[in-house]
Amino acid sequence: MSEPESGLEYVARDLARAYKAVRRVLIAGHRHVAAFELRVLGTKRRRFLASGLTVVLVVAIIGTTVTVSTINEQNRAIAAAAAEKKADLAEAAAKAAAEAKAAAARKVVAAKDLADAKARSVTVSEDAVAQSAAAAAWGDPAVLAEIESARLALLESAKGSDAPAMNAAATAVNTALVKIGTIEDSQDRAYAAARAAVGRPLTDSGYAVTTARSYCTQLDASYSADVMGAVYRFTTNWNSSSEDLQAIAILCPQYQAAVDAAIFQVDDGKYSVGAEATPFGVSPRVIAAGTYRIESASDCYWARSTSSGELIDNDFISNAPGAVTVRINAGEGFESSRCPAWVKQ
Repeated sequence: MSEPESGLEYVARDLARAYKAVRRVLIAGHRHVAAFELRVLGTKRRRFLASGLTVVLVVAIIGTTVTVSTINEQNRAIAAAAAEKKADLAEAAAKAAAEAKAAAARKVVAAKDLADAKARSVTVSEDAVAQSAAAAAWGDPAVLAEIESARLALLESAKGSDAPAMNAAATAVNTALVKIGTIEDSQDRAYAAARAAVGRPLTDSGYAVTTARSYCTQLDASYSADVMGAVYRFTTNWNSSSEDLQAIAILCPQYQAAVDAAIFQVDDGKYSVGAEATPFGVSPRVIAAGTYRIESASDCYWARSTSSGELIDNDFISNAPGAVTVRINAGEGFESSRCPAWVKQ
């Protein structure tokens, strides 16, 4: 049997037990604390890691998004540039095609213009030849020379392929042709020159020439049907002067035969007989010596006399259906009364 414990031993033993209990509690507490710390700290670390990973993922996503966006933007820019280049190429191709089409059209037009210009050159040249030939007798030589020079220049131009130059040359020929005028223009100038040559220039060319042409108009109305009737009208109705005769000779020379007949025609009146007849308008009038004739007469009286008035021969024709002739000599006098116009043979 053991000895009973003393109080000190008992206290020591209790203290040891308490120490162990405390130690066990402390160890257990430490473990719990460690476990708690592990749990707590582990969660925080996981959260921290998760947060870090989230941040990394967000940053990565953002970076990826930015990169993808940048790439997409670049791709869009490349695509836009390619589309623009394609559009430019298409526009350039369309423009080139349009220009080629326009050039082809211009070529067709130019070919037609050239053909038209060459055809016009031929026509104008032929017209110039025809008009110059028609005006050869009365046209101004300087104008005719100008026309021929312009025509030769036109033919030379027609050998080339410059349509505008050909048209200009053709226009030059036509401009020269206008200067020819008409035969009436030439006659008017000649009449004015003839009047000026005798000291009686035209003060009113238009009126004077128009008046002179009225003689031709009247002859037109009767000469073709009745030559002698026209001559009669010319000598009796117009009381023509030498200027009127000049107008007839220049303005309508086709009636010169009528004028010549009128000079030798003798109407009622008393006349002196000379070697040549005096022009109309000269008083006293002298008729030319020769044989004169009338066609049919009734109640007609004629007489020849000497220069002193003595009767040489006469006759009263009561009715003569045929021709009657009388010969008168220079130096004599001649009288006709109620007779038709005597015409020199």
